[in-house]
Amino acid sequence: MPAIHCIILEDSLPDMELMVHYVSTHPGLQLLRTFEHPLEAISYIQEQNPPLIFMDIDMPVINGVELFKKLDYGPICVFVTAHSSYALESYEVHGFDFILKPVTPQRFNESIARVTEYMEVKAKAELYDASFEGHGILLKEGTTSHRVELKDILYVEALKDYTKVVTKTRKYITLSKLKHFMDKLPSSDFIRIHRSYGIAKNKIEKMSREELTIHNTLLPIGKTYRQELRQVLG
Repeated sequence: MPAIHCIILEDSLPDMELMVHYVSTHPGLQLLRTFEHPLEAISYIQEQNPPLIFMDIDMPVINGVELFKKLDYGPICVFVTAHSSYALESYEVHGFDFILKPVTPQRFNESIARVTEYMEVKAKAELYDASFEGHGILLKEGTTSHRVELKDILYVEALKDYTKVVTKTRKYITLSKLKHFMDKLPSSDFIRIHRSYGIAKNKIEKMSREELTIHNTLLPIGKTYRQELRQVLG
């Protein structure tokens, strides 16, 4: 897959330097421009339509969320901010990811892995489909169909307009938003734990207040889902 073109909009110089370092040293990214002020960035973004934007939220004149709402071509936006209170607002405008400062290499790479996976899926979106049949799901990938038993699903993950279905042996993609996919899964067996994740209840290995483990994979528990999860699981 060719490198993903991106820009950085950040009004803090130290944070800008850090993000430029991460982006410039990542083999899957190509940095087009950097901007320190949102008004300088708007015309460039609207004219050039960069597919990926790393954007601070708390900026002068117009914050990142409001700027993103003005864009009409639907870029992938990774919000980067020091304020966790912006999380809900960024998700409501369909930001792809939300990273808290200071940005660590691990968190940055996790975000880019999800962006890359989404871009690959989007490039061949017409190849994916899913239909529920009894105790399983028929997942179509091109001309090949796979039947996945519900009992084999570990968790499902949102990739913007798509959903990744994860089992012990492989991962599948379906052209369905996570909410719609979760609505079709039996609530007796599956539960939403985060805006980006739904899990099979009986696959949980360990759980703390903020995360749980399934098949040696750590998954975050969103604040709005904690109480329901605790009540359901006892």
